[in-house]
Amino acid sequence: MSRCTDDYIDNLRREMRRRKWSQEKLSDACGLSRQTISLHLTGKVIPTIDSVHQIAAGLGVPPAVLLMTRDERQRYDMGDAVYDYGMADDVEDMARTKTEAPAVYAAILTVLRYGRNAKGTADIAHETSSR
Repeated sequence: MSRCTDDYIDNLRREMRRRKWSQEKLSDACGLSRQTISLHLTGKVIPTIDSVHQIAAGLGVPPAVLLMTRDERQRYDMGDAVYDYGMADDVEDMARTKTEAPAVYAAILTVLRYGRNAKGTADIAHETSSR
């Protein structure tokens, strides 16, 4: 398997675990067969754009969430945690002053500002940290 496929499988499994969903539940939610979901989870099929969109819609996330690299996923999860714990203002201040790890704070800030539909957080973090 390729790194891209491995990341996709990891992200798909993580999203299913977050919801405590079985393959059957995801199948019902996205309209694909349970067998197709199984093929995606085992890497026995190369996911098509359409199937990624269907699965993402069933999970209630943008397709980019399923296609993130591990680094992007870590930044995305950090942004979610910051938002969940009400620390957005503190992180915005740190990102603006670049007092610590500016790329990480820029990525978190992106998730906070634009939500889960933002372009790749790694791209935005790189743009922000190179200013």
